[in-house]
Amino acid sequence: MNKADIATKFKELEKLGYKVLNFGDNRRTRIASKDMTDLLIVGHGCVHFAEIKIISTKDRFYEGQKKFAEKLKLAERKNSKVFYWVVTENNCKTIINNIILLPGC
Repeated sequence: MNKADIATKFKELEKLGYKVLNFGDNRRTRIASKDMTDLLIVGHGCVHFAEIKIISTKDRFYEGQKKFAEKLKLAERKNSKVFYWVVTENNCKTIINNIILLPGC
């Protein structure tokens, strides 16, 4: 499973009323949003930021992503409607289910 496969699974959330934006799906978008997470999922009063990392290819965070992740973690701690997820090929189904089942979202 690669990043595109995982992003496609998250796009299924749109059938449930979420908007899923993929910032990693084209070169221009990636350049313009360099440190942004791969996915932004908005819906049901909540905002989810999801960074996709493929374990089998040893995909790693670069410095800008680490800094942005820290800001998102702080926002998550201070706001019960903001969520930050690190998605892998091993946990993507669980995270999608968590998003769907979150109370108040």
